[in-house]
Amino acid sequence: MALTVAISCGWTFPTPEISSGVVDKRELKKVPGVLWAKGTDRMSILSLTPGSASSSRTVRVRYPAGKWGPTESGASFLVDLPPKKEYRSSYRIRFSENFQFTKGGKLPGLAGGTATTGLERPNGDGWSARYMWRDRGELVLYLYHMDQAERQGDDIPLSFRITPEKWFQLTQVVTANDPGKSNGRIQIWIDGKKVLDRKGLRLRSGSQALVDRFYFSTFFGGKGPQWAPKSDQHIDFADFSVQ
Repeated sequence: MALTVAISCGWTFPTPEISSGVVDKRELKKVPGVLWAKGTDRMSILSLTPGSASSSRTVRVRYPAGKWGPTESGASFLVDLPPKKEYRSSYRIRFSENFQFTKGGKLPGLAGGTATTGLERPNGDGWSARYMWRDRGELVLYLYHMDQAERQGDDIPLSFRITPEKWFQLTQVVTANDPGKSNGRIQIWIDGKKVLDRKGLRLRSGSQALVDRFYFSTFFGGKGPQWAPKSDQHIDFADFSVQ
């Protein structure tokens, strides 16, 4: 089977019908739960060498030289999950050899409601908890929430520096706050070591915007050529689980 995201209600994603090679956008959009997809021509399903630190199948995402933003760099799709107060997501990830981190880029994470991103201030009906790599390979949680300091999401350091060509596992548990309370929580583990436990969050204002999205979002940027790599780059993803 291709990359599988096991969802608590018994869904899987993508289905086995998505074959090896470049991902067909039409096939991807037929998978239950996928609301939209872009950049699938830069996403491939391929096999890894025996004995790798991951499953025998992986998703490789390409980031072309000189490109930035979700339209021309990386790939994105949004998965609709049955609404719950809490979800756990996990995946393995490996950056290519001599990866050019530039100013940074996005990585997948959980979200809720309108899955707010893109310099929009959350108003209580949506939030997102993606990751970002920053210059020199520093990894952060990139969080859009009601009390963020600026228009862009908050950078929350994870005290971890990415080593190219080395697999590592990212695990995230997001607990939505109760309406009218600041009791949301995000916990993150890297290779099984807990690196973040952020409490007192306001992700939503009312009964909407529970944890109900998995946002596969990865690209260079930011906005502008200063974010773009000088040569083609790629990142491998595998062993996805959302439950």
